Amino acid sequence: MFEIDNRIYDRSGMARALVDMLEPTRNFFVGKRSGFSFGSFSAQYSPQATFLEGWSRILWGVGPFLAGGFDWEHIGEFLEGLKTGPDKDDGYFWGEPKDWDQRFVEMAAIAFSFILCRERTWDMLDERERKNMYEWLDHINNRNFCQNNWVCFRVMVNLAFEYLGLPFREDLIRQDMDLVDSFYSSDGWYRDVVPYDMYNPWAIQYYTLIYYKLRKDKGRQRCERIRERTLLFAKQYACFFNESGGCVPYGRSLTYRFAQAGYFSAAAYAGIEVLPWGAMKRIVLGNLRWWLSQPIFDNAGILTVGYRYQTNIMADQYNSPGSPYWAFKIFLVLALGEEHPFWTSEERSLNNSKSTCLPVLSGILVHTDDDDVVFLNNGQNPTSRSCQLVDKYAKFAYSIHSGFTTTVGGHDLQNQGGDNTLMFSEVGEDYFRPKDVTLKKWCRPDMLKNTWRPFKDVDVTTWMIPAGDWHVRIHRIDSPRKLDCVEGGFAIRKYEGNGPECEPEVFGDMSISYPWGYSAIFSITEGRKGFIHAPMSNTNLMYPSVFVPALRCQVEKGTTYIAAVVGSGNDPEMLSSAPKVVMGEANDSVIINGKVFKLF
Repeated sequence: MFEIDNRIYDRSGMARALVDMLEPTRNFFVGKRSGFSFGSFSAQYSPQATFLEGWSRILWGVGPFLAGGFDWEHIGEFLEGLKTGPDKDDGYFWGEPKDWDQRFVEMAAIAFSFILCRERTWDMLDERERKNMYEWLDHINNRNFCQNNWVCFRVMVNLAFEYLGLPFREDLIRQDMDLVDSFYSSDGWYRDVVPYDMYNPWAIQYYTLIYYKLRKDKGRQRCERIRERTLLFAKQYACFFNESGGCVPYGRSLTYRFAQAGYFSAAAYAGIEVLPWGAMKRIVLGNLRWWLSQPIFDNAGILTVGYRYQTNIMADQYNSPGSPYWAFKIFLVLALGEEHPFWTSEERSLNNSKSTCLPVLSGILVHTDDDDVVFLNNGQNPTSRSCQLVDKYAKFAYSIHSGFTTTVGGHDLQNQGGDNTLMFSEVGEDYFRPKDVTLKKWCRPDMLKNTWRPFKDVDVTTWMIPAGDWHVRIHRIDSPRKLDCVEGGFAIRKYEGNGPECEPEVFGDMSISYPWGYSAIFSITEGRKGFIHAPMSNTNLMYPSVFVPALRCQVEKGTTYIAAVVGSGNDPEMLSSAPKVVMGEANDSVIINGKVFKLF
């Protein structure tokens, strides 16, 4: 198994890690080093575009590496594609970009490399090669493409043209940035046609910070808005990270892994101290250290599609073998000199609050005593076509330690991910429907509330209340008929590394305990029976094999209340810390450790 040194505490250590990841890719060049072939599967675009994708995304690391004054004996190999890729008659041609083309996505890294390190990229091209490159990139100014975060790629190309003294489209820069402004919501958050998630920090937020860096003296009004928004956003986004460098997995594009911290690299590059420099450094380097201690590479040293390990089940339809190298966006801080305060500052604790309310996302982040972060989630309604959307956006809770589990194969119970969701089936049918669309939602610092329908004539209202390292879930179910009902807690891994197999301890309504941790869901209403749910292999983001503690019951016709205490952790002794919870007599309140919470 390929391993990499994850002791990254300074600028040179980060550069060394980049080189260690670049070295294995040298074995997979195609054509005249203008693409990579990392695997036999593909995405929704052509093999030609797939080969380009892997190659271009390497530049997110190579560009800052060269801009920062670093060098490596083989670095020139990664730049040869700049000569051969846009040439229709030589080497491996990248292909003629058409409307809605994946190639537009990959243009951003190429264009940015010309800005970051012109002398090692653009200036090495001869007159014919520059003409080829300009004409190939300029297709983005004459084609239709997605009116979402993709417009940022066209901005990047035109900013590069401007920097190089080439004809560029100022009108399109203004038009595209106006559209980006229309994506802004509030409290620093952007969204386009998909929900708020972890993708936007390394997409829209990332590119607006580069725009700020390059145009803060030219477009001052827009850049001031960018600065104000990113200062609002950073304090919230930092709460998704734990002290060990992990980040809560939520939403699409999770195979980009340590791009999670790329936003803070972009903020540092832009010169905006969105958090104290030492905290920004802790997030960036800590996140990279965390990821490089996980089994994310194959035996040849290539980043795999997956999350903590290789699995295509959770991938999006636009993930090809080269897609994970967008993770290299984290390396933008290498462009900063060693005298920059990002590098001269000592890493410092994030000091995140125990509980943080995020009104824009309609959720609450809870930092546990064992360094987990749990995102309690009212749910969102993705409208774009993508894979596993319900699992990525609609579960009640997401966690660094437990990740989340996806559903495969069908609607019968054995194929359900089952963690942190409530599922319903017609009695005896074994056709389970989890929560999907959130109809309405309310968010307070101490409580979440949402309404949804598993069937068109069944209404469910769900409340979630943080309770220390645990949380309480209450569901009101209004149904015209009997239904089978299953609710799951957090997933827990079945095996610890390569050690011997270990049988779990199971007790209570349902808790699963191993020497390395526990997961529990305790019912606080009568009539539910506990059981162990075993999702299909390789469906959990964190571990190939997991169990999920679950509760089963039958919901009667009319109005039914069910409630549970849910928690997980690394220390089985902490099972005894579960809060004491009692439902109020009229089911309009809940008492948690003696404190009354009115269900609004």
